Amino acid sequence: MLMILKVEIPKKKPNHFYIFDKKKGQYNEVKYLTQHELAEGWRQKVPNKSNKKLINHFSVTLAFLPEYFWRRLKKIKIDNNESYKIIVDGITRYTIIETNQDNIMINLFKELSLKNPNIELLNKYINELDTSQHTSWLVLRAKYYINNENKY
Repeated sequence: MLMILKVEIPKKKPNHFYIFDKKKGQYNEVKYLTQHELAEGWRQKVPNKSNKKLINHFSVTLAFLPEYFWRRLKKIKIDNNESYKIIVDGITRYTIIETNQDNIMINLFKELSLKNPNIELLNKYINELDTSQHTSWLVLRAKYYINNENKY
């Protein structure tokens, strides 16, 4: 006889997700990486979708989209309007909010991807972004690079 154990899913907290520990038969809470951790190059590993209640959906600008999803960026056309495609990673969904500063963020990302980014260009791009983007991993990494003069 097969016995099915029903485990209650805890209520989600902001910026957290849950993984199921099969050995203990319980859900464990895990916090998403901070913008500082993303700026340092860390990558979050999330479980695959197993339960719709566990899905987390974030609406972010390009500056807050984790680095490893930039290669998945695609624009799609719906009813004569272009928008970014939703990016899916296991239990996480990212909807990209378009801003009038997307080109600046794309240029900043490309410059940071170079082996030796131009510090003057980095400063220029950071100054062109509004302050709401300055807490993103993208800007934090650029500032770190500028302040530590090529030691990143």
